[in-house]
Amino acid sequence: MPKYCAVCKTQLPEGSANNVCSFKCGKELHEKLSKGQTAPKKKEPEKPRKGLNVQAKKKFYEGKAHPPQAVQPCKSAVAKPSKKKRLPKKKEEPPRKEEKPPEQLKVWLLTWNCANTKPSKDQLDQLIVSRVPGDKPDMIVIGVQEYPRQDRIPKKIEQSLKDYRFISENVVKGLSGGTWYKFGLNGLNCQAVGALVKTGVRAETSVKANGNRKYGKGGVILGIKITKNKSEFGLAFISAHLDSYDKKEDDIKRIINAFPKRQFDAVFMMGDLNYRLDPKGKTFTRTGICNMISNNPGELLNGHDELLSSSLVKEGPYQFEFPDPSARFPPTYKIKSYTVGNHLLTYFGAKGAEEPNKKLKPKKKRTGIDIGWLDRIGWAKKWAGILSGKGEVAQEEFIGLHEVNMSDHAAVLMKVTVSVKK
Repeated sequence: MPKYCAVCKTQLPEGSANNVCSFKCGKELHEKLSKGQTAPKKKEPEKPRKGLNVQAKKKFYEGKAHPPQAVQPCKSAVAKPSKKKRLPKKKEEPPRKEEKPPEQLKVWLLTWNCANTKPSKDQLDQLIVSRVPGDKPDMIVIGVQEYPRQDRIPKKIEQSLKDYRFISENVVKGLSGGTWYKFGLNGLNCQAVGALVKTGVRAETSVKANGNRKYGKGGVILGIKITKNKSEFGLAFISAHLDSYDKKEDDIKRIINAFPKRQFDAVFMMGDLNYRLDPKGKTFTRTGICNMISNNPGELLNGHDELLSSSLVKEGPYQFEFPDPSARFPPTYKIKSYTVGNHLLTYFGAKGAEEPNKKLKPKKKRTGIDIGWLDRIGWAKKWAGILSGKGEVAQEEFIGLHEVNMSDHAAVLMKVTVSVKK
């Protein structure tokens, strides 16, 4: 018996198990049923007529192997197609500002024991003035010991440097004792530290303090606030002249106690620290020590330097770093008459040539002999409550100025760069 489409009544192919002729009719039928229309009554499958033989029954049932099933109405409304959820937009990070390197300040530090003698203009030109045009530091700091009070070295240098101005100087007078009076030096043993700055660099004195005792031993302190390109630097400078005998530690404590209770980005110490070479049981002769200065200066200094046992360099609440000068220049004391390459004449004069093998012994109450790198420059790498922790010091150059022959000490110049973290 032929079958017809439940929607358009088109005759369906023989043996079709569906009750619709196409997808379109199936969709329409589905919509009608969804609106509540009842599905057409399901017709019962035809039964084979009586009297058919076995072959006819088999053929009948093969055609009805998959009887058509009525489409069941949907129990719920057709769900609308879901929209894809949009992920929240990531907040765009503001562009990072390029980190500018910290501002740097170029500082020169000069220390000199003048032996109560006024340097001439030519000597000052050799020390500082002739070196400035090629480098032009932002700041020049000069510390002097045993120099005449009526003389002002930084002020004299200012007259020769057009692009620099004198800022400040801290001077302390100390009564001299013993043999000083025999030389008619007016009984004065002064210490001073002064500074000049380049045009365009703002600077003002923040503090002056003295840590001296009766004979001018101890230190003079000068604190300066520097402003360069809106970056501020708090720097402090100590010009020290420690005792040549057994009171060095007393002088150090006096300086530490006199230091202002405020923070600085960098603290420098320079001066005649009077740390000599301790034989430590070894016999030194004039010729022997001159040979070591020429061939093994590092071994000589590291093995016999009195500074190594000082509280300045030992671990404690404060600790200073003093660069090794031995590989850079010969000892700064005691100079008789500077002679290039001839240490025997430089440190022992004519007597050195007459008695080259004479033994060297420390003087009474001293542990070191009268030769060594007494004039030092260094900076504090640790000082609780004083260092801000923002400043960094980098040494650029360290030289001895032995050719300026005026005192029994050679002047020492160090060039450093100070940077401050923002």
